Amino acid sequence: MSKVYLVATTFTSLNGDISYGYRIYDEYAHNYCNIHPSLIEDDLELLEDAITSGDRETREMLMHAKEHGIEINDTWYEPEQIQHLFTSEKPFEISHG
Repeated sequence: MSKVYLVATTFTSLNGDISYGYRIYDEYAHNYCNIHPSLIEDDLELLEDAITSGDRETREMLMHAKEHGIEINDTWYEPEQIQHLFTSEKPFEISHG
């Protein structure tokens, strides 16, 4: 099983512009999001943001994390600790279209 990692990140471009977001990766894929006005420091808030705003590749990694757990900012979360974040009025799923 591939372990999924989610890390709050401050990005600095070559011209010095700063943006905030996260990096998400496992041994097969990696992705990032840098659209936030400030750094999200709370682990579960960061995960919830990735769930609601992540693209297809991010959501595929999160589907694995939902079943097997995830490491967020160097802290391991078992599936039962994060399951509640994947339920909402709109089901968490990946469209294959």
